[in-house]
Amino acid sequence: HLLEYDDVMNKQREVIYDQRLHILEGENLKDVMLGYIDDYVAEVVTNAVDTTRHPEEWDLTVPAGDLELALLTPFPVKELEGQRIELPLVIEHFQKLARAGYERKEAGLPEGLMREVERRVAMSVIDEQWRDHLHEIDLVKEGIGLRAWGQKDPLLEYKKEAFNTFAAMNERIKE
Repeated sequence: HLLEYDDVMNKQREVIYDQRLHILEGENLKDVMLGYIDDYVAEVVTNAVDTTRHPEEWDLTVPAGDLELALLTPFPVKELEGQRIELPLVIEHFQKLARAGYERKEAGLPEGLMREVERRVAMSVIDEQWRDHLHEIDLVKEGIGLRAWGQKDPLLEYKKEAFNTFAAMNERIKE
């Protein structure tokens, strides 16, 4: 059983080490970062907009403010006024603004410096989140035996819990 528990962590370790290897080998991360930005913007807008209400009643200053705080770039909503507003349009508008902000920041730096910043930040975030994940998995291992009392297979429960915490860690890395 110990080997089966370790196999779960070994697969997760391989994924993380593969990500780290791509960073260490100097892979260009700009497209990855822009993808993360797009995903983050879509998530913030989707969570902030109440789609049960009519689009004219949406308060787009809420996601705009959240994005400004997180990405340190302006997100004006005036450009959307007077248009037929739909959620995909709002998401696309904010994604364009976020990408433009990223490009402005890159343009203000010496050539190649943004790629180095991307690598260092990505490596730091991955390492920090991996350490936190390992600690969380240790806590799961400590309490997983109690699941047997509830007539549940501890190994199966461990695999589910490990998968959920790994998925959550990956989302935190992207954010």
